[in-house]
Amino acid sequence: MVNKVAFLKVVVDDILLNGNKRTWAEYSEMFNTSKDVLSKSFSRFKNTYAKNGEWHPGNFIEPDYKTKVTEALYKITGDEVDTSGFRVSKMYEQQTKDGEIVLLKSYERDKDKETEDQIDEWLERFKLIAVKQIQNPIIIPQKLSSDNAKSLAVFTADHHIGMKVEKPLFGNDYNEKIYRDRAKEWLFAIKEAYEAYGTLSNLHIVLLGDVLDNYQGYTARGTHLMPTNLRTSEQFELFLQVHIDLFGHILGEKWAENIHFHFITDDNHGGTELGYIASRALEIYLNLKYPQIKTNVVKDFIGHFNIGKHKYIISHGKDDKFMKHGWPMKVTPQVTKFVSSYIKYNGLTNDIRFNEECLYVSVVSGDLHQYSSEMSPEGGFRYLKVPAISATSDYSEYNYAQGKGYSGFVTEVVSDNSPNRSTNLHWY
Repeated sequence: MVNKVAFLKVVVDDILLNGNKRTWAEYSEMFNTSKDVLSKSFSRFKNTYAKNGEWHPGNFIEPDYKTKVTEALYKITGDEVDTSGFRVSKMYEQQTKDGEIVLLKSYERDKDKETEDQIDEWLERFKLIAVKQIQNPIIIPQKLSSDNAKSLAVFTADHHIGMKVEKPLFGNDYNEKIYRDRAKEWLFAIKEAYEAYGTLSNLHIVLLGDVLDNYQGYTARGTHLMPTNLRTSEQFELFLQVHIDLFGHILGEKWAENIHFHFITDDNHGGTELGYIASRALEIYLNLKYPQIKTNVVKDFIGHFNIGKHKYIISHGKDDKFMKHGWPMKVTPQVTKFVSSYIKYNGLTNDIRFNEECLYVSVVSGDLHQYSSEMSPEGGFRYLKVPAISATSDYSEYNYAQGKGYSGFVTEVVSDNSPNRSTNLHWY
């Protein structure tokens, strides 16, 4: 069977080098495939690329080939190529064999233009579907919290749904079943806190970024090709299924009086587009099904929420576009200055006594797939790194982990009306 992508790349290169394709007879001999099959394959390719920017359905075009494909199809079809969502990056003249001067344009994807309206349209469609499916919202009766009320925060980071471990050194593996099993552990941790302290005043489910591993095989910046075992749509569906089940179970058990959902979308794997779509879809579902759940989708690099006097500043630790280096394992003067400015700008310590800031203010992030915690008196906060839900990738095994590595998540039981808190590590 002909390798369609290899065949199409040859045709694209021929068009750029020679101004047109070879004969179908030549391609037939080259690929040992009938002329009709190759001709139809190329016709379908032109239509697929114009609509979806793919070689053929479900097979994305590598970034270094996008410009080539656009130029080649422009050369043979003129204005038939759909360049919406792209912008002209280069323009130059070229002389054909007949002596005619033609203007060639080089296009690149214009992310800033394509995202906002398209995402809003998708989410509006999803909302219409969800409204039809969810006829009766579920309202959970509430009671007033006592003076010694306890709240629980569940911090998970770096789920990397769809990540594939291709060549593990230490028997490491990660797939849909493993992810579903690990998600069940979050429920066990919440149940343990409920059994120890009774009905929780507040329950905060906090997702710290890189929940989805890749977009069409690449990281958010489009610079790293990621081995994957789930297509983008399958990552999206698995995320929704797991978290819809998670919140359904939590509401059914009535472990907490108030439930909160926080999601950081600005990360370096799923990125603000894919992460935002996934989190907003879940938010739409939760707002319709369980109106009492308070949702907080953070589209910026950094956000925060309160538990009584406690302030939690949350971030993935590395954004989808600008940062050369993410937040390190140990707090640095640069991070201290950045976070201190954020604290002052938002007035987070206005109700906290001098020199008690570290007791109430926490900066929580993921990204590095490791656990660490330290106090930063200079900055007036505690600096907490959360490990990854995902297994250690083969890349990390070869370069960083020096072994199988560790996966897990963090829970904190917080006293609403005092600086006391209890941090618990949960390992897989």
